[in-house]
Amino acid sequence: MRQKRVFIMQVLLLLLQQVSNCWGEHWNATDHHAQSKRASDSLRISVIECGVDATLANGESAIIYSDNDGKFERCIWKIQAPSGSKLSVDCPNVAFNNKGCKFEKFFIVDGTVKTKFCNRNSPNGFQSTTNSLKIKYKRKVLAMPECSGGFICQISAA
Repeated sequence: MRQKRVFIMQVLLLLLQQVSNCWGEHWNATDHHAQSKRASDSLRISVIECGVDATLANGESAIIYSDNDGKFERCIWKIQAPSGSKLSVDCPNVAFNNKGCKFEKFFIVDGTVKTKFCNRNSPNGFQSTTNSLKIKYKRKVLAMPECSGGFICQISAA
């Protein structure tokens, strides 16, 4: 399990190296999906695009992310694990706009509990109490020179 986490973090760091400032060219996880999928077939990790629902088996992980281009973005992911399983959220990179929740926010819905993250607050280390999560991300258009570094998170089922 430790080897898997180390590899996943290496993949996330590789993706982070592709991220430029929010008004420069932004990275596209789709370009890296095939490469990271091939490298991690035995570890069962995938990149989930904005708005795509996913079912993870125990031991599987997925990466969700936001673009960092300052444009309007709204994404909802529904992630399911087998009955009796839990989901964890680890986010090595969270750089929301510092103007507050009015401009950019991230929600995790676990059962009937909705938790909001914005500003410097990070969902890193979140553990579900159920076997499914709904994750919502919303960012308003940011005017130059305002910036959002967005986020990259790993969701794991166990």
